[in-house]
Amino acid sequence: MLSRLLLIALVFCATGILGLVGFVVWSSYGMIAGTEISPHTLQIRRFSYWQPWGVSKGLAKRETIDDAFSVALGLTGTAPTLTADRWDLVSDNSSSPWNRDLEARFLAEPLERRSASGEYYWVEWSTANVELAKLFWPLVCRVAVERFYLVIPELFAFAESASDLPPEEFESRLYEIVRRQLLELRADAAATSGADAEVQRLDQALLDFAQTTADESAP
Repeated sequence: MLSRLLLIALVFCATGILGLVGFVVWSSYGMIAGTEISPHTLQIRRFSYWQPWGVSKGLAKRETIDDAFSVALGLTGTAPTLTADRWDLVSDNSSSPWNRDLEARFLAEPLERRSASGEYYWVEWSTANVELAKLFWPLVCRVAVERFYLVIPELFAFAESASDLPPEEFESRLYEIVRRQLLELRADAAATSGADAEVQRLDQALLDFAQTTADESAP
């Protein structure tokens, strides 16, 4: 009788341990953490929440805004003045890095770059090239707001190599890059079945980005 009770106790104990282990595994795989960026303000937001398998809504969400870069850029007098409350996903621990939904990383990653002094590289560049930066950042944000993040890496690469250009030529070359990249994206979309809406979006963008700042400010 005693041995039977002992066996039952051991079975219950083992079942409880297995259940606890299973709960820990189930809950730990539901921890989601990631980073977002505002294409309007260049602020970074880090988030985390718990969404275990079988649960449709995230629980206990936490968000922390990191505005170190946007504040530093604002002090240079070259930051764009756009305001909105939209956050685009940069990365999270549940998505493939090649997921198109993560294209905002092409904006977020350059902003994290540091110079030899330890300061933000693009803040130092803006301080040293104020007139160019006043043309650069509004266009970068405008492209990002329209979700054409694939265009952005070439804009940063060009700006870094063209600091000696006069502002008019610098701006003209920036728009040339945008239009060329949009044409390439349109060609890809036109060759893709079922992408008619994207083709139309790109056609509109080509019209929108055909105007320079000078054109837009004309009476």
